[in-house]
Amino acid sequence: MEEEKVSYAEVDEILNYIDEEYVKRIPEKVRDFFKEERDENYKLEIDINRPLEEQNLKRKTMVILAILNMNYWCDKEEEKKEIIESLNKNEEIYQKEIREKYNPDNIFKNKDNQEDDITNVDENTQLVGYEKNGIIQRILNKIKNFFRRKDE
Repeated sequence: MEEEKVSYAEVDEILNYIDEEYVKRIPEKVRDFFKEERDENYKLEIDINRPLEEQNLKRKTMVILAILNMNYWCDKEEEKKEIIESLNKNEEIYQKEIREKYNPDNIFKNKDNQEDDITNVDENTQLVGYEKNGIIQRILNKIKNFFRRKDE
């Protein structure tokens, strides 16, 4: 929730730098929402000589601005279609990256490689044989045998 409030503060501040003509296109309820829900303590310093991409804005802020652009600032349907196509392309790229990162086949391949690395780490390690009769058991057996001999 804190990140959302920061994004609302960033959007509210950016709207102060936009031409009044574009700000008026946004419904007053939407503008009031950003003012009411923003983080009051967050201060954004905008360099008007740099593009928004270089302003170090939150991802959610950029998404909100894209939605505002598509819903209120685009004059032609062609512009809206271009934005939607761009958003869809970005989503496809994002989904592809997620699939590659969390693909179960790749996870198991990495696990197989780790197991190979584990087996090659210390080849000098040998298994210790397990004897059925441990030292204590052998001592007890010898004591029993000692008493049996005296009885015979």
